Parts: sequence; C-alpha cells; structure tokens
Amino acid sequence: MEIERIPLGELATDSAADALAAEWDALRPAQSTWSSPFYSSGYARMVAAERPQVEVGLVRAGGQLRAVLAYERSGRAAIPPVGGLSDCQAPVVLYHSNQPHDANQPHDANQPHDANQPRDANRTGDTADDARAFAADLTPERWLRGLRLNTWRFQYVPPVWQPLAPYRYFGLSAPYVDLSDGFATFQAAIAARGSDMMHRHKRGCRTFTKRLGPVRFEFDNHDPALLHRFLEWKAAQHTQRGTRFAFAEPWARRLLDRAFAARDPAFRGTLACLFAGDHFVAGSFNLISGSTLHVWIAAFGPEYAKFSPGTNFFPELIMAAGAAGIKRLDFGHGDEPFKFRFGTCLDEVAEGCVDRRLLLRWSTRGRYALRHHLRQTELRPWLQNVRQSARRWGTRLGWLSAPAATESPAENAADSPAEPPAEPPADRSAETRVASRVESRAETPAKPV
Repeated sequence: MEIERIPLGELATDSAADALAAEWDALRPAQSTWSSPFYSSGYARMVAAERPQVEVGLVRAGGQLRAVLAYERSGRAAIPPVGGLSDCQAPVVLYHSNQPHDANQPHDANQPHDANQPRDANRTGDTADDARAFAADLTPERWLRGLRLNTWRFQYVPPVWQPLAPYRYFGLSAPYVDLSDGFATFQAAIAARGSDMMHRHKRGCRTFTKRLGPVRFEFDNHDPALLHRFLEWKAAQHTQRGTRFAFAEPWARRLLDRAFAARDPAFRGTLACLFAGDHFVAGSFNLISGSTLHVWIAAFGPEYAKFSPGTNFFPELIMAAGAAGIKRLDFGHGDEPFKFRFGTCLDEVAEGCVDRRLLLRWSTRGRYALRHHLRQTELRPWLQNVRQSARRWGTRLGWLSAPAATESPAENAADSPAEPPAEPPADRSAETRVASRVESRAETPAKPV
C-alpha cells in the first residue's frame, strides 16, 4: 500500500489532473454513497483553483488507485470540508460487493456497507482476500501518517468507512428524495405519509397565478443577473438572522461562479427558478453529478414570503429533477422543517475528529460532546439568541470581520432557532423516520425557505 499527497492546485490546469480525475471518478460508481457532487474530482479541482491549500491524498495498492481523500491543509491539520463549503465529506474508498451496484441507488442508513465485504471476482486487479486485507490495513492513523497530518476534523461523513467508527462523536440526519422511479416515487411516498402537500402546492400555484401571473419553472437558468439577485436574497436572510453568509467571501463567490459556468455532466452547477408572471419568486442553486442533485443554497424573494414560496418551489424542483433523469435529490444535513417535509428518506452522517496525539484527542472529544449536549438542551434557543445578538452588534460596531472562510452553508442553516427533532427508533425504515420527524414538527409553524 502506497500513500501520497498532491497539492491539487498544482495540477488544476495540467493534463496530469485529467488523468487523476479519470481515476478518481472511476472509484465513485462502486458505491452509491459517493454519488454526491461533493465527492467528484470536479468539485475538488474547482475549489483548488481558489484555495491553494487544497490537497488530495491517494492510496494505491498493486498499482491501482484504491482510495482518495480531498482536504484543506492548515499546518499539520486537515480542516473540513474542502473549501469549507461542502455538505458532504469522506474518503472515496474502493469497496465492492458480489452484486452490481447502482451508483445512484438510495442508501439505507440502517444498512451500512461492510468495509470487509469481498470484491467482485469479475473485476480485474485483485481478489477478495486482497480487498479484505486492504480494508483492514487502511486505518485513519496510517492515512494521517502517510499524509504528514496530526489531525483530521471531519463533518458529514456517511457510515461507510468502518475504521472511522471509533472517532465519530455524534450523528446528524440528512434528508433526501428518492427519485429512482421518477416523480411517481416522490408522490407515492408523500401519499403514504398522509400529507396534503400536493394539494397545497396546487392551491399555491392558483394563488400565484391570480395575484402575479402564470407559474413557470426553469430547471437550469443561465442568467447571471438572476444569480446575483438570488444571492442578495440569501445574504439579506442571514443579515436578518444575525448569522454569517459563507458566500459573502470573494473567493467563495468566485467558486460559485465557476460552478455556475461548468457544463460537464460529471459536475455542474444549475440555478433553478420559480416565476409567477414576470416575477422571480424563489430559487435554488444546485450541484449535479451524473444523476444526483444536491440543493446547495435555497432562497426566496422576501416580498413573496406571504405566499409560502417554498411550498410551491420544491414540488416543482422535484418534478423537474425527475423529468431530467435525476435519481436522487439531496438536501444536506440540517434541522430546517422543509427538508423533512419534502424528504422521503434519511441518511445518517457523522461528525468527529481523528488525532494521533492522545491528550488532544480526548480534549477535542470533550469539547465536541459539550457542544452537542448544549444543542440538545432547552438552553439552545437562548444560547442561539445570545450568539445572534452578539453577532449583530459586533457587525454594527465593526468588531466582527467578514464571514470565516471555513464556515459552510450547513453551519449557517444550523443557526435556525428550531429545536432538533427527536431521534426515532433505530430499527425503523428511513421513510418512516422522515415521516416521524415531520409529525414531530406538526405544532411548529413551517418556515418558508
């Protein structure tokens, strides 16, 4: 087993980068977990063009690329995630089963993949024994030593890489929509839940048509002026909440523009827009890789808040995604009610830290545990109000600088004062768990997105 690290920015315009990207993306179809755009080489290369600290760790066995981890270096630490804006982070590791595996097949959080499962004998390169030996040898500590790192702080990692299990501090829920059979899959899941969402959607469309004009939805709009207006909405929303907007950083905005201009089917950005007459009402900026779509940013015009634009926007987005061949629509982790209202399945992702230094490992675990405990107590709304008030006054008085470059949209979303939903029993299906989450929020007024 050979471990090497490469500053990805040095390869960003080199032909060697294309060769590495081809090897990298060839790993991803082996597991449905890696179908997210954030695991693609296109996303990492795009970030590396703006962040020179981005590196990629490669693990080879028998001359074959077996695992990839993109990270941002800060001294001897790997800070999460790549560029601080990723909703998914994990090493892309080559696991194989004895059955062909669809890269876009929904992942059941209750059925984690077995890292020791033998590789398919029909594939060339190694045997089942080789795969088991590789899975046992590739430990987080060995990877850090090979990359000359002491610490790797990770977020939003799915429970697929079993050697990482001892370093997970707590789990988070990431709702998504299963569109494996198109929009009919979504409709069936919503109907089984007993939701009247589609009736409210039709009623909302009639209201828009009556007040503003006919409803029109564009799945992939290329107007830069609309993107600028969309980001102004989102920035104003964070200003009102007293939270930071990650894309206020100039480099982050350039990153967004790069994704907006990308047209590669393996990785591209799209702006989905909902119009009522000539009025741009709501939108979302999405990342697409293959047949997986991830909702990166969602916002609506504040003047249209009284129409509950999210109730009309997301059914249109899901319908258009299904028609465009999207098999999975990810919302990312977070407690926002709309994610559980529209999501039909759940993934469980973890947050934690691998540290080769024993004392710092335990101190970090204690700090994470305290923060997680405060998030689960009744003090959470009060603490969030105090933090938001301090940020507002700090910004007004000039004590606080621009948003930190390492803050992700998911962290901004976590600033919502809504209480986290109660955890459902572990033996229930993902669809039932989503329904349970939604029912637990029935008494909480839904927030437009």
